[in-house]
Amino acid sequence: MCDRTTTHATARSRDVSHITITTLNKYLRNPEILEAFRTPIPPIDTVRLRSVNLNWRGPSLILRIDLPLDVEGASTPERPGSDVIQCQLQFLAVADLSLTDWKPPVFSAFTVNPEPDQRIHVVASGSEVHLEFSASNSVLVGHESSFQPGADGSDEGPHSFLRRLDAKLRDSIPNVSEKNFYGRV
Repeated sequence: MCDRTTTHATARSRDVSHITITTLNKYLRNPEILEAFRTPIPPIDTVRLRSVNLNWRGPSLILRIDLPLDVEGASTPERPGSDVIQCQLQFLAVADLSLTDWKPPVFSAFTVNPEPDQRIHVVASGSEVHLEFSASNSVLVGHESSFQPGADGSDEGPHSFLRRLDAKLRDSIPNVSEKNFYGRV
């Protein structure tokens, strides 16, 4: 276990009101991507965190997460049998990163709090993970797909990717070593 220390940035963020992921869309540079699956984006307070990719350039952090689709709109001709949206969220200018108890995939409460200087403080916390960091308040969504999870919650089956290039290159999630998929959105 890592010792969690209070930095100047995290101490400041405690004074700001609690905001859930439903307001993350105000920080998205490209919210239309999630709206292609469901408009408006439903209230979400828990996500399944599948992977964390830290890149020293920027530095940036990419989270691969699952969001539930609306039950009524889950199966469509474009996405037969799909009931989960999976996407990556890219956070830039990451600082004060802390990750403990990581046993993916995990369900976690996901909160976003505004900070001064156009930054946000993000916490993903659950029984098997605690991820905390600050970043620029400009978040990018990418590699969005829909799929039907396995009985064990796995995402190894077929995915329907929204972007044409992703759909042309793959029909399932690639190995975590594929830098073109996990290193950029």
